[in-house]
Amino acid sequence: LTGSSVASGGYILQTAINTGEAQLSGVDVQAAYTFNLGDSGHSLLATLNGAWLEEAIATPAPGLSYDCTGLFGTICQTVNPTWRHNLRLTWVSPWEVDVSLQWRHIGGTKLDQNDSDPDLQFALWGEFDEFNAELPDMDYLDLSAIWEINDKFTLRAGATNVLDKDP
Repeated sequence: LTGSSVASGGYILQTAINTGEAQLSGVDVQAAYTFNLGDSGHSLLATLNGAWLEEAIATPAPGLSYDCTGLFGTICQTVNPTWRHNLRLTWVSPWEVDVSLQWRHIGGTKLDQNDSDPDLQFALWGEFDEFNAELPDMDYLDLSAIWEINDKFTLRAGATNVLDKDP
């Protein structure tokens, strides 16, 4: 096993065989419920798709493992929030028009190089990075509408991130 530093601050582990491994565990949640809004044919449909991440274990080489749950950065490579979801409310009208509001939530994460796990510190990262220390919880709202004009034509319109929140 040899390690070489990369000019961009990354790290490469070189082995003669492919021994890398990733293990994820957690709970995925899906739920849907329809609320009837009286005899007029109106209803409100609520759907939830969520994921709770218990562990995100990365093993890039034998004897080197670390948990990236709640972390992001060069070592963990992806953003791994412990909770994320999409919650959609859809008003189903009797006029063949459905209007939806969706709330997308991505839980906050912390920079992997600042974590106290010594296995995450296998590369010489230097000092604590205060500027990039964490990504806060992010919430986005999306609007969409679908109109079934007739059997052959459907009109769809939507706006993603209607509050124009920066990622």
